[in-house]
Amino acid sequence: MKCLRESIVFWAFVAFLFGIFRILEQFGGLSDPVKVFYFWSGWLCFGSLVLGLLGRKWGRFLGHCALAFGLLHLSIFVYFDFYFAWDLMFEEIGEKTYIYLGIFSLLGMMVLGGFSFARRFYRPLVYLVLVCVALGLLHIVMIQKVLAVWHWLVIGGVILIGFWKVGSFVPRG
Repeated sequence: MKCLRESIVFWAFVAFLFGIFRILEQFGGLSDPVKVFYFWSGWLCFGSLVLGLLGRKWGRFLGHCALAFGLLHLSIFVYFDFYFAWDLMFEEIGEKTYIYLGIFSLLGMMVLGGFSFARRFYRPLVYLVLVCVALGLLHIVMIQKVLAVWHWLVIGGVILIGFWKVGSFVPRG
């Protein structure tokens, strides 16, 4: 029953977010829908992963959201950009090294998702979450040609959250 409730909440959340993205797309002048999907699926994946570090109650749910958005991000790359043309896809991956970081981050999230769905999430796995966040952040930074102020704010916030999370594991006294 809990899994059904989480699924309903997740899909309601996704529908709400894509409604907001549609409004932002209309007012933001983003005319290429593939770029819109790339942008929002990547940022939702990253944001869900970072916010999952902050909360105990919603951490598992947000981790599952991050995994779903990461898989959506990958499927946009595979289907919309290349339409399963594997030779062109591997050539693109060889040219752009930031794709490796995204793939490694997604692989780490898949490992975390496997443990989470099996209800065997051990405390040291938080370090793998931090590695996935760091790889995702590097993926985002390497894509950008120029970093805006809000990119620097996100980078600083993620670094502070990482220090706070690692500091919570250090034994006191």
